[in-house]
Amino acid sequence: MEALLALLALVTALATLWRLQTLMQGSSAHERQRLEALAIVQSLHEQLRFGGPSEPALPADSPYLLTTQDLATDIPGLRARRSQVRWNAWRGQPAGLALDTLMPADPALDQELAGAVLLDRAPPRRDLGGRARPTPRHALIPASASPLGDGRSAWQPHAGLPAVWLIDDASGAVVARCGGLASRVDGVRQAEDCIATGGLLIGGVVRFATDTDHPGAAEAESPLSAALPLDLAMRPAASGDTAPDADCGHDAPSALPVDGAAHPPGVVRYLCVVSGSGQPPRWSGRLEIVPQGWSIGLVNRPPPAPPVRRVCRYSADHDRNGQVDPAEHPAVHRAVDTALGDQNFLVVRAGAACPRDAPAGLPGSLDMNWLDDSTVPHQPP
Repeated sequence: MEALLALLALVTALATLWRLQTLMQGSSAHERQRLEALAIVQSLHEQLRFGGPSEPALPADSPYLLTTQDLATDIPGLRARRSQVRWNAWRGQPAGLALDTLMPADPALDQELAGAVLLDRAPPRRDLGGRARPTPRHALIPASASPLGDGRSAWQPHAGLPAVWLIDDASGAVVARCGGLASRVDGVRQAEDCIATGGLLIGGVVRFATDTDHPGAAEAESPLSAALPLDLAMRPAASGDTAPDADCGHDAPSALPVDGAAHPPGVVRYLCVVSGSGQPPRWSGRLEIVPQGWSIGLVNRPPPAPPVRRVCRYSADHDRNGQVDPAEHPAVHRAVDTALGDQNFLVVRAGAACPRDAPAGLPGSLDMNWLDDSTVPHQPP
């Protein structure tokens, strides 16, 4: 009797173990299929962002069915797209995955919307069918820059002025300064009177939070005040040094906003070519805002005196290595040897403190946090 009970217990244990192993195999297969489906959708979205075909193309023998549809959105300049993958999971059970995304209505604009974190990240070189696709330009190269067809683009910072910079599409390095652009018979622009030079790009945005004396995390994350006219200039890194030459283009307004008038949230986009020395070129300096029609200080003056504002700098030790690296926007840049993006500023009232943000916690990413929109004083320091 005891032997029969022991045998029954053994059979029960073996059956339970077999069932558990079968369930684990099914779960593992389902997870593998889900990851493959997610990779397909992500690849499609990258393809769409960089001007690839809008109709998905999977191999004929693929076990996955991919469909896409446009979604309604009221965000100007953006389009919404939903991509869905269906497949038969373990034991023939239907399974699916859907992913929504926003992307520029004009794929050419996606290069300017890329953040500094993505500067060195190239999109997939092949589409879903394995066909080769052209490599896009460096994220800092403006959409307005003219492609020359030889791996370089020509950018004219100031409309009406002949100065043109030639930029390497892959690295974002400035390789020449030219006297102008001309159109060839085939329609491709061609640079003229060029002199080889070494330079690097630095760019970002200037935002404004001048409607309150006490800006906080909300203003740091989403400032809503009107833009002010401004320019940008490079200052020496230290007393006695020489400031590097910088040619900056921007889209700041030409006049101060009208008091009481409705206005959209102001954002000034800028991009500078900084001349470097040595090979490869390097530069050191401090980028500052130059007010036009207003002044910088800590004490406001009553009208009719021009408004006084304070300039804050978006800056934090995002990777938590104990220092503010060039990509994290230090007060002074030293020995910069690469293109820099996301070098952003926030303009507040003269008596206001530069707002701090409440960093978002990212599970599994405790060593870094790129979502910290905290600011620190820049002008005055």
